[in-house]
Amino acid sequence: MPSHADDIARLLDDAKELDDGPAKVALLDEAVRIADSHRDDDAAFRARFQLIQAASFAGQPDVMLVAYSWCLARYDSDPARFDPDGDTLFYLLWRYKWVVGQMPDFPQFGKGQIRDMLADMKVRHKAWGSTLHAFHDESESVAMTLGDKDAAVEAHKRFVKAKRDSLSNCPACVQDQLVRYHHFCGRPEQAVAAAEPILTRKMTCNSVPHRTYGRLLGILFKLKRLDEAMAYHKTGYLMVARKPGMIGSVDDHIRFLTLTDNLDRAARLFARHLPTALESTSPNTRCNFLQDCRLLLHHLGRAGKKTVPLRLPAGHPLHTDTGTADVSTVFAWLDAECRSLAAAFDARNENSRYADDLDKDLTIPVQPFQYER
Repeated sequence: MPSHADDIARLLDDAKELDDGPAKVALLDEAVRIADSHRDDDAAFRARFQLIQAASFAGQPDVMLVAYSWCLARYDSDPARFDPDGDTLFYLLWRYKWVVGQMPDFPQFGKGQIRDMLADMKVRHKAWGSTLHAFHDESESVAMTLGDKDAAVEAHKRFVKAKRDSLSNCPACVQDQLVRYHHFCGRPEQAVAAAEPILTRKMTCNSVPHRTYGRLLGILFKLKRLDEAMAYHKTGYLMVARKPGMIGSVDDHIRFLTLTDNLDRAARLFARHLPTALESTSPNTRCNFLQDCRLLLHHLGRAGKKTVPLRLPAGHPLHTDTGTADVSTVFAWLDAECRSLAAAFDARNENSRYADDLDKDLTIPVQPFQYER
């Protein structure tokens, strides 16, 4: 008769065969449950260790944060037991970047808590012998999410002076962050230039150029380089459309289509991806997605559209039996959700960036540019 250890081993093996997504997370969650029910901390550690990456790539950062905290606490309590071969510490330190990077996406984490986690990450990376290249990289990302330009600039200065080491993010991710950094600092031309080695496929990884294409759409829209942007939309959307963990890039495409007056296509993408976005456990991802959908619904209303295709589960405020919803009703719901999330983030960040962006959104002039298959 199979033991609980056999059941856990089978679940872990089955999970390795699955693509990133909810099904994989569910298998690993079950492995964790079985291990916990038998008070088998060693098996629970192995299951959670796999769960950290699976949840991160599936767009479930809350699951990732909890699993990581558990593993780090167990490691600290008995390093020899949970890291007998000396490899586990490296991967814990590597994944610490994911944890710190995701914390600002939850407004319930205060700035003090985020600073404390950054400080702890720095101590651990330094003790390991790191150059702190990865730490400064993550500090820059956190500062941008918090809307703190001074902190982002300071972190960037330290980052470019530090040498790469084995804890550094891959070159493609580093370059994609440089695109983000220049855009954050109001330098669109430099942002596009920074994307060149990504666009020519000299730098790629599991998430780049996927998210870079989406990132460039708004930048190129501001520069009125719409033909380039449309080409990146056509290529980039296909790269993220079936990846739940990259739902945060899909709304870049909805936004671009809205502002170029391709409302029908934008509405189809909205209907297709809104259910996935609503399942995201990241408040920041939901806020950004709903904000771009809000922009779409605003323009659909201005264009005289009365309904929009939408299929949501029964019980959701926007659910209908017809598969369509009233444009004004959907806009009002999106507006209320966005303002609630924006207020929470702005209170935590001690600025008004989220609310300001909402107010500015509806004043952006449309630049018509026809989508052609």
